[in-house]
Amino acid sequence: MEMFSSCNLAMQAEKRILSWVGSKSMANMFIDNTSSENLDKLYQISKEYTQNYRVSQKVIKNLIN
Repeated sequence: MEMFSSCNLAMQAEKRILSWVGSKSMANMFIDNTSSENLDKLYQISKEYTQNYRVSQKVIKNLIN
């Protein structure tokens, strides 16, 4: 089982945005460390509630996308 991190997911989203925006500083404006930490906490809560890490990952991915 792979360890889920919203920070890594956010970096993937930033890379997608970079392909559209063109600069890393613009992408970093969309998500910061505080937001990443909050998404990690939300993931943990969702995982505990659903007892399913895949569903929890999908919830966070849908929030970011």
